[in-house]
Formats: sequence, C-alpha cells, structure tokens
Amino acid sequence: MAGENINFPLPLIESGQKYAPGSLAFEVLNLQLTADGTLRGVRGPAPLIPDYGSGYPWPGRVFGVYHTRLDRGMREVTLVRSGAQLLEQAGWDVSGATVRSLAPTALSQDPNARFPDQFCEVAGKIVWCNGVDAPLIYDGYRVLPLGYEMRPGAPSVTGPGDTGHPVFRNQLGYSHPGKIGSVGNFFSVQSGAMLAGNWYYYVQFEDQFGNRSTLSGPGGPVVLRQEYTKDLYWIDYDNYDSSTVLYPGTPLGLLSVNLDDLTRQFLVSGLPVGPDGTVARIVYRSQDSLRNDPAPRFLVRIDDNITSIFPDNTPDSGLGAVAKDYIQVPHFGLACEYGGCLVVADGRNIRKSEPGFPGSFTRTMFVPINDEPTGLFSFAGRLYATTEEDIFSIEEANGGLRARPLSAGTGLVAPSSGAATGLGVFVGLGRDGFWSMDTEEAVRPLSEEIRPLFKRLNPGMLSRAAAVWNPTTREYLCALPEAGTYGNSLLVAWDGAGWRRQRHGIAYAGLCVTKDWRRYVLAAGRKASENQVFVLDHEVASYVPPTKTYAYRSQWLRMDALGRERFNVDSVYVGIVESGKGTDITWQTWKHNSRDVAIATGTVEMTNAATVEVLDTLVLGTGRTRTPRLTWKRFDVRIKSVENFAFDLTSTAPMHIAAFSFDAYLVDASGARVSRQ
Repeated sequence: MAGENINFPLPLIESGQKYAPGSLAFEVLNLQLTADGTLRGVRGPAPLIPDYGSGYPWPGRVFGVYHTRLDRGMREVTLVRSGAQLLEQAGWDVSGATVRSLAPTALSQDPNARFPDQFCEVAGKIVWCNGVDAPLIYDGYRVLPLGYEMRPGAPSVTGPGDTGHPVFRNQLGYSHPGKIGSVGNFFSVQSGAMLAGNWYYYVQFEDQFGNRSTLSGPGGPVVLRQEYTKDLYWIDYDNYDSSTVLYPGTPLGLLSVNLDDLTRQFLVSGLPVGPDGTVARIVYRSQDSLRNDPAPRFLVRIDDNITSIFPDNTPDSGLGAVAKDYIQVPHFGLACEYGGCLVVADGRNIRKSEPGFPGSFTRTMFVPINDEPTGLFSFAGRLYATTEEDIFSIEEANGGLRARPLSAGTGLVAPSSGAATGLGVFVGLGRDGFWSMDTEEAVRPLSEEIRPLFKRLNPGMLSRAAAVWNPTTREYLCALPEAGTYGNSLLVAWDGAGWRRQRHGIAYAGLCVTKDWRRYVLAAGRKASENQVFVLDHEVASYVPPTKTYAYRSQWLRMDALGRERFNVDSVYVGIVESGKGTDITWQTWKHNSRDVAIATGTVEMTNAATVEVLDTLVLGTGRTRTPRLTWKRFDVRIKSVENFAFDLTSTAPMHIAAFSFDAYLVDASGARVSRQ
C-alpha cells in the first residue's frame, strides 16, 4: 500500500555493487538468516516421532511440549500434553509403544483456555500446570499431584481420665506413668505438685519429593488435672460425697507418691492416611498450652503411610522446632523457576516455594500486585512478575516478598511469549508490540517497524502466544494468532537487527528447545485435523509438510540521498545458492511508494544442474557431491525514470538468497543518462 515505508530510511543503491539481502529487506516470509548473512528458506517441519505404520501416537489436540534431562543428566525426558493425557516419549524402540501416559486423571481439553500449558524444571523435577487442573510434578519415574491441596484430618488423642477424686485425679483410662506434665508448688511449699495442663496434637503429610502439607486441625486437647505428692496417709469418708472430710493420718513410707508418679504419657491414635505418594506423617505437639506458647512443635516423623497409633512419652523440653506454616497448594496457570524455588501466581498473589521443594509454600512468602499477573520469569539472576501493563521486580524482604515497580505501561500479554535471548536481553510480547529488557532493567520497545502487523492479529487470543530463543539460528521466534483464527499460525523471528515472518500452514500451541547437543526447536501443533509434535526447520522424505510460500519484499530503493533524482533500472541480479530443488521464482517490481499495480512481472526458472546424486544411491569411489554453488540470475525489469522502486520475489519451494546487484543509472528530465562524476 502507498506510504508503507514512511518510518523507514530508504536504502541507497549503486550500479554494479553487491548488497546483502538483509540490508534491503522490508518484509520476508519463510526465509531464515544464516550465519553468512544469506536468507535461506525454512525447511520442514518434520514429525518428532515418525509414523512406524500404526499412525502418529497423539490421542488428541496437542497443548504443549517440553524437553529436559533429569536424574543428573542421565535421563532424557520429552513430555507432551495431548488430549486429556500427559505423555512421555518412550524412546526410539519401534517395536514397542512410542509414548506412555503419565497423568493420573483426565486433564481438561479447552483449546481456548486463557493461558497455554506451562512446564518448568525445579530442583531436578518437572512441574506442569494449566490453571484449570491440579498441577503435576514428575521426576522422570513417577508423576504426582504437586504437593497437597487438601488439609489432613486431625488425629485422635487419648490421655488419663478424670476419676472425680479430689486428690488422685488422673487415674482412669489411658493412665500410665510418663514424662509429660507441668510440675510446680500449687498446694504448698512442703509438697511438689503436677499442675493442670492441656496439650494439642497435629499431623502433616510428606510426599516422596519432600513436599509437605499444611497442618491438620488440632487433635485434643489432652487434659491433665492438678495432682500433688504426699507422704502422709489420707482418710476418705463417705465415698467422695459432699460431706467428705480429709485429714492426715499415719506416714505412708514406701507407698508415698513422688512427682515422677504424677506425670503421664499420651496415646496418639487415628493417624490420618495420606493420599497416593505420601511416604511419611510428621506429628507435632504443643507444650502445655495453659502456661506456654501453644505453637505446634516437632514430635516425631513416622516413616510410612500405614501406622495408626503412636505412644507419646516426650516431655515439653524434648519437643523440636515450631512447625512451618505451609498452605494448601493452589491451582495456578503461571509458574517459573527461581533459585531452586517454584514461583507461581495465586490470584493476584505471587508465591515462592521452599528451596528444593516446589510443592511447599509458606503462608508469609508471597506478595500481592496491583492486577492479574500475566507472566513470571527470571532473568540475569533476578525474578520478575508482570501484568499486561506493568513489570515488577520480586525481591525477598522481612521474611516475605516485596514487589518493586519497574516499568509502567509495558508487560507481558502472554506468559509463554517471554524468552531470554543470547543477545543479552529478555524479549516479551505486550499488548501493543514486543519489548526488550537488558541486564540493567532498561525496558525498550522492539517492534516499531512491524507495528502494522498487530492490527492483523487476534487480540482475544494473544494470551496464548508462545515463544522461544532458537540457539541454532540465534533468533527469537514467537508464534502469534492472526485475526479470524484461534491458533498461532503466524511466526515472527527477531535476530537483533530486524524481523521476519514465517507461515508453515500449522497452528502452534507451544514451543521449546531440547536441552541437549541437538538444540532442536520442538513445536506442539495442529495441521488441519492432524495433531502433531514437530521439529522445526527439519524435513524427512516420509512426511510432506503443508505447502509454503517463500517471499522477499524489498524496501523502496533510490539512487540519491533525498530520493529526488530520477533513474532507470535495467536489471536486478539475484545471487541464488543451489538448494538441490528445482523451482520457479516469480518477480514483480513497483515504483513511487505504491504496491497497488506492478509495473513489471516475470518468472525465472531455477532448475539446478543434475550433478549431485541422491545419497542413498551413492557408490563409494564413483559418487560425487559438492558444496552448493552461487549462481546469479538476472531479472530484466526495465524500469524508466523513477524516484524509487521496490521488487518482490516469491516461490513455492525453498530459495536461498545470497546477494543482490543492480544495473541502474541516473537520468535527466529528457531520459538521457547522467554521469555521477
């Protein structure tokens, strides 16, 4: 359209000079920048798991994919969320199943959920969440719900019963001498006494990953009634009725009662049984709550999920540390790893788990922010949370967290759109465009040159955009939903210098990079009705990907600094690197800032000479290969007396553009050639 380059400086060209394709590009589609500065057509994609004869293994829509290495790097894990299942690739043994199901229950399958599935690795374990189902944790061998979302039931506790006797009060029921009780001088200075007291018990679950539940409600109280020692014989009349009279008689001697005879032990019974994955119950007890801090203190760790009773003979002085106040694990849709902790968004609260235990959250380790969180990420050793309009630095302070405002008006609109790049900046997607943040926390807009693109996106589905840093091509790659679509069918790539577009004919739900030497970019996607996990920029002969269009659109080119001098262009030369595939390239030319009507069009056949043999038919000693050659193709455009011009190249097969050159010269008002001298 007219005026589309108004925000761009017009490149100057000179006849006979060679220009890199990136220096003249206005818009490219399905072309990828190489380390040599050329633009190569993207390949594939190819399925991660081939069809071994029984079809592809994915049972439903693919929502996300994640790859890592667990168990000190010894176990390779690829997780895929497909349909209602969380699946793991089972290896490359084609004689058996290629995937196995991990999820203990059916997972939700809403393709229009607010946020995409999230995966993150914490302390050698993978945490999965989607904001709807209970989050899951996987260590490479077993998957469980993350932590505990239910509170344990209170234990049953038993102690001595009340006899009703005015002196010997704690002699009924579970009444055994022990070490529990508060001693003092309640009755007189001559006789010791056990004072009245109350004790409470609590239970906490612990799973196989070390995550702990919130405490149960209190069991009890267990009550001890006041008693005292006496070395004299007491006479008791009238069977404890209201006229009972007590008075001293003869000494008891060896039958006298000592303090050790008054203190008691208790019985904890009815210990609650934890859910699947529970490996221990931790029992806590208060000190005598009538005289001391009633906080639950460590009593014993029972290393099983079976034992139902425990006799307690631990004095108050033998109790351990006060129990940490853990909360029930919330359902969350945002998560990231930071410092060995799992950081999640619980409503408007940002919570951080205990280090090494992603399913244990204390009640105080959180901070609220001003709006719904839309992103969590760590970068350059710091933790950040975002809303759609703000970025906060999350820091520890006074035993909890605090949120330090960093940038107003900029935030993440999609939690999976952020990625730390190899260019020293973090890149994310905001409501109005992409932005970058450097290690000094300076936030800058990044996509002014492609601002018109955002008018052609689906704003209601932007929150499901997904991005990754591709370490092989050294570019930030983000999948976006176009207007009128639900899936992320448009990919944009940024290499630190400019933006390029890709369309593969596939809607991508999630992206990740393999954490091994391959550094593949894996993509969870959907091609028409086919659910698939793809390897981007790779292809195999057994799989035919959707037909793609490869396109290069130049900027408006001129021959003088102000763009006021007229010139003729006889030919445009394109340096093409052999790709091994024959194709035709269609070219069009335009003038005077208008792409409404092409002024010249044509087609150049790009069939390569048959000098490279197919690898699987090569014969040792006679077969030949060679490095792809650069060939120059001339487009005779014959443009007359223009102030600027542009050209487009399109193809339905990959093309590899290395350089451009031009036959062009200035002309005067009569059309005569003007020398630059």
